[in-house]
Amino acid sequence: MAINKKISEAGKEFIEAAAQKHYDEIYIFICRRCGNEDDAKDICQNAFIKFARSVNTYREKGNMRAYLFKIAINCCNDYYRQTKASLPLDALPNSAENYTKDPQQTVEADEEGRKVTSILSSLPQNQKDVLILRYYHNMKPREIASCLSLPVTTIKTRLGRAKKSFAKEWENDR
Repeated sequence: MAINKKISEAGKEFIEAAAQKHYDEIYIFICRRCGNEDDAKDICQNAFIKFARSVNTYREKGNMRAYLFKIAINCCNDYYRQTKASLPLDALPNSAENYTKDPQQTVEADEEGRKVTSILSSLPQNQKDVLILRYYHNMKPREIASCLSLPVTTIKTRLGRAKKSFAKEWENDR
């Protein structure tokens, strides 16, 4: 079934605009979640294909960013259910923003980044997801709730527990 035949010209423009605006952020989220760039590319492509297939039923009643994250999360879950792989965060590359001209600062940022990555990978998936969405993607609890199809109070509870778990592991690692 060809996607292009079923989507109007306006729909194609809508998809292209959504991809231009959100692709990088969705891809980075998937990389953080799965830790493998090749898998992340496949999962991200699949997420945007699913979005394209659903564009005719999408209603602008909500936040498109949250809608795309929800599709990405579901695609990650589907991928790992199919492959029965774990969700490693240890393989994540450090972001370019951590690198400075001072080698000592770069080394310290790398060490801290590895520590954060290690602690995140030790948390339960539901806590990992809310922390990544909140602190790496600057989403508010309401947006996270929309992405995960959960009540805002549940998200706030998970964030609180995740922060406590993270802080405890951070102190234990000192």
